[in-house]
Amino acid sequence: MDHEEIKQLLPLHAIDQLGPDEASIVEDHARTCDDCAAELQAYRAAAAAIPMADEPAAPNHRIWARLEARLTAEGQATSSDPSSRPAATTTNGTERPPAARINGWRAATGFAAAAAILIAVYAGLLSSKLDQQNVAVRAQVSLLKAQIADLRSAVSEARVQMAIMQNRLANRDRLQRVLLTPDVTLTRLGPLPAAPKASAIVAVSSSSRAAALEARGLPPTPQGKVYELWWITKENGPTPAGVFNTTGSGSITAAVAPPPAGQHVLLSAVTLEPIPGVSKPTGAMFLKGAPG
Repeated sequence: MDHEEIKQLLPLHAIDQLGPDEASIVEDHARTCDDCAAELQAYRAAAAAIPMADEPAAPNHRIWARLEARLTAEGQATSSDPSSRPAATTTNGTERPPAARINGWRAATGFAAAAAILIAVYAGLLSSKLDQQNVAVRAQVSLLKAQIADLRSAVSEARVQMAIMQNRLANRDRLQRVLLTPDVTLTRLGPLPAAPKASAIVAVSSSSRAAALEARGLPPTPQGKVYELWWITKENGPTPAGVFNTTGSGSITAAVAPPPAGQHVLLSAVTLEPIPGVSKPTGAMFLKGAPG
């Protein structure tokens, strides 16, 4: 590292912003270079007037107040020296400034220049630190936004699951009420080749005009399809009674419409139809049974 490179590091070394290796190089150079040693001393003197490190960033007027106080102290020290008083004039009769006053002005000018450089360096360090903090805050905000989105998704899913559970409980309650009516009639549905392990029961109460179905062992409902219950009457043939879906367990309790009033039910059946259901059966039949 040459003289000019080391000279550029003097302001940073004065405010302890160099690593150990660079600081050691600067110190070694300052021991052999009077110019750099004097400049480093000026930077350190200026640094003492600037709030650093753990002190919060102060407004510019506070910084300059410290610098002015330091310059005033330098001026008072110079004026109290007898050698600083006027003792000579020039050949044309004008007063010549004493050498001590000239030296005081030079010291003050050098101190102000060093302070200006250090202020610029310190401002750069503060700006870099603020940029880093800004990046960290933005990352934290992005993380919080992602967490909020995940929570909202979880809440929406929980609401859907709650609605499903409430619907299942309501249907079970409906089935229980129908089963407890004095005039309840039951239709048992047996399996067909499409679902050899399936079974179902349909409970109907004529007095309350209510009906409910409970099925087990049906395959999960395929995408775009729905199971549909039918009343097959003597008068009108197949009449839709309601649609339902099954999940992995194949069990379902669903509210359905009772048979049409005044008609004689010959059979009940469950078929697989396109969503949202059809007016006449078109798909494969999974369950079938007669009342009684």
